[in-house]
This record gives sequence, C-alpha cells and structure tokens, in this order.
Amino acid sequence: MNVLCFGGSFDPPHRGHELLLREVQRQFTYDLIVVVPVNIPAHKQVDHEIDPLYRLEMARIAFSGIPQCVVDDREMSRGGVSYTYQTILELETHWQPTEPITLLVGYDLVPGLKRWKEWEQLRSRVRFLIAHRENEHIDSSLLEGVSWDSLDNPQVDVSSGMVRSVCTRGGDISGYVSPEVERYIIQRGLYGYHRADTSQN
Repeated sequence: MNVLCFGGSFDPPHRGHELLLREVQRQFTYDLIVVVPVNIPAHKQVDHEIDPLYRLEMARIAFSGIPQCVVDDREMSRGGVSYTYQTILELETHWQPTEPITLLVGYDLVPGLKRWKEWEQLRSRVRFLIAHRENEHIDSSLLEGVSWDSLDNPQVDVSSGMVRSVCTRGGDISGYVSPEVERYIIQRGLYGYHRADTSQN
C-alpha cells in the first residue's frame, strides 16, 4: 500500500486544500490519502480559538468527495502538541504501507524542516512531496539528505486566514470553501460569523 499523509490545521479547510489533493491525484498515484488535522500545532502560533472537533468535522466534510481519502483524528485523540514523527509511526503501524509514507508539505515549510521534532529519524522514514507554485524554483540545498518529489500546484488565491477574516465581517465565503463547509460555518457561527451578521441587521 502506498500512503500519502497530509497534515494541517484546516482552520477552516478551503478550496485550495481540496484542489491540492486533486492535483496530487492527477500527478501521482497513491492507494490512500490520509488527512490528519492537527490538535495543537508545534510550529505555528494560533491567534484565535475554535473547538478542534469543529475543524475535524469540517475536514471530513471538505474532503468527503475525494477518492481514496480518509480523515484521521489520531492527533486530536492523542491530545497535546502534535508532532509529525509520532503520527508517522502510528500510521505505519495502522496501515502497514509497503513503501515509505509520503508526507505532503508546502514549500514554505521547507526552510524550517530541520527544526521539526525527531527530524533525523523522520527524514529517514518518509518521502516528502513538496507542493510549490508553478514556476517557483525549489532550492534543493534545503532538502539535502531528504527523499522528495515536487508537485506543481496552481496558485489559488485563498487561505484559511482569509476565510476567517471574511467570516468576522459577515462576508460571503462561498468562493473560498465548499457549500457544505460554508453551511457548517454559518450554522454554528464559527469565526465570529453570526456576530458580524447580526450587527448588520
């Protein structure tokens, strides 16, 4: 079994995330894509608070239409700060892949990879798939000793921070997230959506 792992906050999951995985499937062949929403990010400051279970459910909704894709809750179930190396070990035990697990990361994360927990052990166990914008040069010196492939990822002008900002203003997020995720956010008033919407009445 050939497994790809895609971790992230998905706060919220947006169309860019979905398109990224579809591009993975267009350019590569994996038997299984495992999406792992982080519990507490190890390398990212969070300036807002939302129940992690909301993020988990939104990820399940967002990626439900992607073939061979499952959303895995192990980092949330484990609690505490999420570390990729520990997750990879658990995924290896659970799925018993016949090849090293491929870890999908954005090129913006590459300069900081050496600061990841158990980096030496991690890089010896996985293959990296580096998502980068078209025509963006990858500095291979940053990936010395790493097994990796590159993924040409068409630029999508959306980020989770952008979606949260629009929600706070009670704006239209239909162009940024799937209809199902949009409905979930609005119905639960996530990211301040209901407060902003109420203030306009």
